[in-house]
Amino acid sequence: MMSRPLVSIVIPVYNVESYLRECLDSVIGQTFRDIEIICVDDGSTDGSGAVLGEYAAREPRMKVISQANAGLSAARNAGMDAATGKYIYFLDSDDYVMRKMIERSVEICERDQLDQLIFESEVIFENVGFSENQRKKKVRHYCVPEEFAGTIWSGAGLLERLQNVRRYCVNVQTRLFLFEALRRTGLRFEKGLLHEDQLFTPLTLMESERVEVICEKLHVRRFRRGSIVTSTGILADARRFASRVLIFIRLKRNFTERGYKERWPAIVDKRLHAEHGGIVSRARPMVVMCALFLIPDTATSGERIGVLYLSVLLSGYNVVRRIKRLLFG
Repeated sequence: MMSRPLVSIVIPVYNVESYLRECLDSVIGQTFRDIEIICVDDGSTDGSGAVLGEYAAREPRMKVISQANAGLSAARNAGMDAATGKYIYFLDSDDYVMRKMIERSVEICERDQLDQLIFESEVIFENVGFSENQRKKKVRHYCVPEEFAGTIWSGAGLLERLQNVRRYCVNVQTRLFLFEALRRTGLRFEKGLLHEDQLFTPLTLMESERVEVICEKLHVRRFRRGSIVTSTGILADARRFASRVLIFIRLKRNFTERGYKERWPAIVDKRLHAEHGGIVSRARPMVVMCALFLIPDTATSGERIGVLYLSVLLSGYNVVRRIKRLLFG
């Protein structure tokens, strides 16, 4: 009988043939060897499946799951279902990790008995049209403020303090989770959403009793042309807007149902205020009109009404705000 690996690494894969080898090499080459690598081929139509087959044939720690295209969340969930490690890490297949990423993360998690460890990302830009200011903001987003390192926090306490200095990073790739603690939350990645980490990671943090942050760049975040984050145009913006409104609705519901609103009202209000601000800034009339036809299929009828109501309300609010700015500066 094979022993249980200490760490499960889940890698969703969809049409990333150009980046997949670098990602897999970074995982297979980890100094920490007691891992399982779960790759979920989410219906790739390029050569990604062949690359996975090639690597799996020579790497016994690697398992490949193939499924019809269902999106990033579904692929991560499939990987989570197959995972058996004490810890779990989610890596995007166009990113990669530093050679000692797992060794260093496990060392700290074991020493301090953590539910979750948060680390930094090095950011690289590949053929994307970001301005210099946008690049600086993204680099800063993936850095942990030094004053928060070296302390074991409650998840809610850390979220409060990071929000106070506007330095909360939602990306799941910057976290190693104690798998049992994650399972106890009952949380899954919501299918059909874009930017699903906006919903998943705040809730995992609120559920965590022992969390630590370190100012070490253990992950490499790649911004590339053609990804979900960098895609442009009215339809791309509308899909993101529809997902963000639905995420806001579900966050608000979860905060109430899980008792967070009652226990930590100030933290919850600040998180919702931040999400609201992100939606308002994107609520251009044409984007909102298109978004109403692009509400994710997973939305319930009640949520659809909520998306419709909030979209129209926020669009009107944004228009009034812009008129005031034009008239009064």
